[in-house]
Amino acid sequence: MTIQMSGFGLAWLKVTIAAFLLMAPLGAATGRRMRHVRRLGASSMTNQSKLLDLLQHPFLKISLGVRSAVFLGILLLMTAKPELLEALGIVGGSVVLGLTAALLTPNRESALSTSDKGGFS
Repeated sequence: MTIQMSGFGLAWLKVTIAAFLLMAPLGAATGRRMRHVRRLGASSMTNQSKLLDLLQHPFLKISLGVRSAVFLGILLLMTAKPELLEALGIVGGSVVLGLTAALLTPNRESALSTSDKGGFS
């Protein structure tokens, strides 16, 4: 699409490509971790508590939150087609929102322990 539009000079396209390149290492690291968890899950010697600990690692939640938010930011860039500063602000804001959402979302264990203490009815 970029080649057909001769859009290499458009700022939002450059920022979109950079945002995709930002998502790639996070996805690769997450994929590596998940392959490790799958291998451990396939072996019968691994207990479920260890697998749960690996699946609840904060990196996985942060990676998912940031990649999801950046993807939504890319959709906004494609729709709004802003200039350079606005495009950088959108991607930067997406990263911050993704980090914030991942860090503020309670873990399953903390949500369960809160409900056990009477925090939820």
